[in-house]
Amino acid sequence: MAKGRITSPWKMEDEESKPTVLNSPPPFKPSFSGTLDDFFFPSPVKAEKTSTPLPSPGATRKRPIVLIDTNDEPEADPLVTIPLSTQGGKPKKAKRVKIDKSKIDVSKLPGLPDAIAPNLIAWTVGENPGIQSALNGHCYSHPGNRFWPFLHKSGMTPRQCAPEEDQDCPRLFGLGHTNVCPRTTRSASELTMTEKRAGWVVLEEKIRKYRPEVIVFCGKGIFESSYIVRHGRKYKGEFNYEWQDERIGAIEGGWEGARLFVAPSTSGLAGFPPMEVKVRHWKVLGEYVRKRQGELGYLPPVVKSE
Repeated sequence: MAKGRITSPWKMEDEESKPTVLNSPPPFKPSFSGTLDDFFFPSPVKAEKTSTPLPSPGATRKRPIVLIDTNDEPEADPLVTIPLSTQGGKPKKAKRVKIDKSKIDVSKLPGLPDAIAPNLIAWTVGENPGIQSALNGHCYSHPGNRFWPFLHKSGMTPRQCAPEEDQDCPRLFGLGHTNVCPRTTRSASELTMTEKRAGWVVLEEKIRKYRPEVIVFCGKGIFESSYIVRHGRKYKGEFNYEWQDERIGAIEGGWEGARLFVAPSTSGLAGFPPMEVKVRHWKVLGEYVRKRQGELGYLPPVVKSE
């Protein structure tokens, strides 16, 4: 009888038998249909293939750390967002890779197309496109920006939309999006007063042409800068968020203009007012918009509980 050791009541292992050799796992290579390969530099020296030992139990693969600068008004950190895929009506989390922003020529980045149509319920108005939105081609694309979560929490959208759905908002929800200035910058402070004046003239022409019910300034800063352009002086009154006393784009004898609502900034860097206060202000706008969505057939009518 051959010598060996009993490994179980039913099996004897031969001492001279060779151990089973497990193949090493294939090297990890990031790929989203090849789109991520454009952002990686090739190694100058080709490494020789060597066997890789199996990871010990409980070991986890280290992931690269992605540093995010949440300066998204406009967004300052250039992250490329790979379009989302949807399943069951819920968008999956976007895949992002970091790009060296020092190598980006901001002057060559395109602006963003307007997402507007005639007679919409409300237009949200930003200062100008940031780098992240310009790279992605959709508004409020920076992951630190709370714009899309605020739309959902306020009731204006039945789910949290993705930036890639910005062009669908006019048709689905009666909501439009535009900016005062079209030029992409690293920071809104790079805009000149000449650009702001020219941008405001164009914006008012759009408002008079398409006649939205409400213009929503996304941030106190936009309201203050636009007030200087429209009135030639700084705003000296006591500022309050939500509904303002003035209207925008009025046509004498033809149209009374759009109502003006100032909402707190959705930027991740804007720490004041507190998050719960921001949401409360946005919900005031959401109550009006949601009611009109039901009346105009964008969404089912609001049913008040008795």
